[in-house]
Amino acid sequence: MLPVITNNNKFYLLALSQNQVQCKFEPQTNKVEIYTEATEDSVDLLDFAATKTFLQGGKVYILEKEEMPKNTKVLAIFRYPAYA
Repeated sequence: MLPVITNNNKFYLLALSQNQVQCKFEPQTNKVEIYTEATEDSVDLLDFAATKTFLQGGKVYILEKEEMPKNTKVLAIFRYPAYA
C-alpha cells in the first residue's frame, strides 16, 4: 500500500481509530519493515498513510472497530490503476 500512496495515486483510505502500526518505509526500494514497538527510526504506518493520502487529494476516513471489515486495521480503495 505505501508504494502506491507515495506515487501520487488517488484513493480512499479507511483506518481503524486508536490504532498504531510502527514501521520503517524506504521509498527508494518500496521496502516496509514492521516493528512490534516504536523505535528511533520508525513512524506510525497509519498516520503516515493518512497524511500522504490527504496531501495528495485522497479521502481519509477514521473508523471505529465496528465500522471496519473484520480483522482489518487499514483499507485502501484506489480510484485509478495503481502500479508500484
